[in-house]
Amino acid sequence: MLYKLKYKIKGIFGQYQFFKALPHFKQASGQLILAYHGIDQYNSTHWNTKFLGYKQFDKQMALLKKHFEVVDLATFCQKEKSPQKLQITITFDDGFENNYTYAKPILEKYQIPATFFIATPQLHGYDVLWADLLDLGTVEAPSQVSIGDYLFIKKNSQFYNQQLGSLKQACTQQNGEFIQEVYKAFGSCVKFKNKQKLKDYWQLMNDKQLQDLASNPLFTIGAHGVLHTSIHLLTQEEALQEMKKSKHRLEDITQKSITDFAYPHGWANNTSIEWGRMVGFKRQFLANETDIDLQHHEEIYNRMGNNPFVSPKAQVYYAYKGGY
Repeated sequence: MLYKLKYKIKGIFGQYQFFKALPHFKQASGQLILAYHGIDQYNSTHWNTKFLGYKQFDKQMALLKKHFEVVDLATFCQKEKSPQKLQITITFDDGFENNYTYAKPILEKYQIPATFFIATPQLHGYDVLWADLLDLGTVEAPSQVSIGDYLFIKKNSQFYNQQLGSLKQACTQQNGEFIQEVYKAFGSCVKFKNKQKLKDYWQLMNDKQLQDLASNPLFTIGAHGVLHTSIHLLTQEEALQEMKKSKHRLEDITQKSITDFAYPHGWANNTSIEWGRMVGFKRQFLANETDIDLQHHEEIYNRMGNNPFVSPKAQVYYAYKGGY
């Protein structure tokens, strides 16, 4: 795909620029939040283009720790910047079990703090996020599926509707009712759950693992919604329910106050920011370009996503630069 080629070119450029920029790392200043999703054994982007291999993650953490100041989220949000040190904090979205299996030991190895934003589809009886159900279940799905009033036809390992486009893209634009129709349509397409090699790409952390993370002083837990819907596109009632239920579920599990919220898909607007405040979130986090004036919202932060198509050195260079 073209975007993969684009990122590979950026990776080659970033690798070269890393060595040029290396002498200047000590003088770097400012702040940056890095957003990760999944860590796997094989450094494969076949099932999820946001996943990073654990060896690559280890190398990134070692380089970040060596060259910059890596702090916990609370320290970062105090905005007390080091005058000659780039300050970085690490976050994870979704709540994959692979975060616990692979990322946690590496973070502990380097004593790097991190925040895990956890989605809670279990509240509706689901043990997999809808996006991963589509990625892994489409191969065994029929040639067409009906989601509400829309018929989606399978083509090139994805489902498409003439009006809505790809089913995966449509899900990012629809409400919880639509998402639950997707779960219903793909409910029998779960043979992937019996394949051990695919476990990293869908399995979510259980309550005991979340409790263990929350009890570790290196780590904090934040909310990430229930059904991983685009909060800013929902009605106020549904958005508040998505936020409240996610918050309360995680508070019940961890026995700690949950005051941080990361928006699914990284999108928000001024209205959804106000909803987050109503629910009781003290800090809210994005992961995309936004029209929100962050200068006038001190508790709203944007994040830079990890790029699994570039080398650890290239990723560190782009972190130093502040973008790709």
